[in-house]
Amino acid sequence: MHSTAKSQYSELESDRNPYLQRGRDCAKLTIPSLLPDEGANSSTQFRTPHQSVGSRGVTNLASALGLSLLPPNQPFFRFVLEEQALQEVALVPNAKAELDASLASIERSIMQEIEVNGFRVALAEALKLLVVTGNALLHIPKTGTMRVFRLDRYVVERDPMGHLKKVIIKEDVGLHTLPEDVRVFAEPYAQDHGKKSCELYTCAHWDNDKVTIHQEIYDQIIPGNQGVYDANKSPILALRFVAEQGSAYGRSHVEEVYGDLNSL
Repeated sequence: MHSTAKSQYSELESDRNPYLQRGRDCAKLTIPSLLPDEGANSSTQFRTPHQSVGSRGVTNLASALGLSLLPPNQPFFRFVLEEQALQEVALVPNAKAELDASLASIERSIMQEIEVNGFRVALAEALKLLVVTGNALLHIPKTGTMRVFRLDRYVVERDPMGHLKKVIIKEDVGLHTLPEDVRVFAEPYAQDHGKKSCELYTCAHWDNDKVTIHQEIYDQIIPGNQGVYDANKSPILALRFVAEQGSAYGRSHVEEVYGDLNSL
């Protein structure tokens, strides 16, 4: 019998909740909107901290990390030939110069794609979440912009070595925002429940060197929406600021200085 994504999500919530509460406590002393309390929406009035040291510290640290990961106007990586390839290329006149030029062109193309798809903006949001809550999830599709999910939107399961085994993302979406083929599939179930929105679950399962991803609406797997990827090319990345041994979730930098911020 198929275990639904909704039931698996509910089972894994209990392990996540202590980290979620700590993340919310840290956000209240820094940037409350990063991880609001359950039920918060666009009209929620957040409590203003009595100091701005936490907010400035988070912004400065996240900016410094962002500049280290994605420095402006230069690649954050470099393609080079292996030693054996260099020896072979040395036997061909002008081959090394041509290869270096080709590799540099590929580097520029990748950097252009990063800028065009807005990865830098999404990464800045993810870094703030990591500094404050210790956890963030990135979804990098084949086309389009990178998406960032905060801790109250996903659950994680890891093996004792810390490797990912399962990730489930939960989204509340309006039917009108879904792609046409998915909307046609979901509308009959939504009408049965008398709703104009639905819970969309994205499930990723790691098995050896492969990761399988599918989506569910109203406990039904969306047909034609499954994908299999190499584990090292997974479009879903569950990040931790400080990995805690034996836990599926991480701890934040703000948690380490929580006492000082609380005293302020």
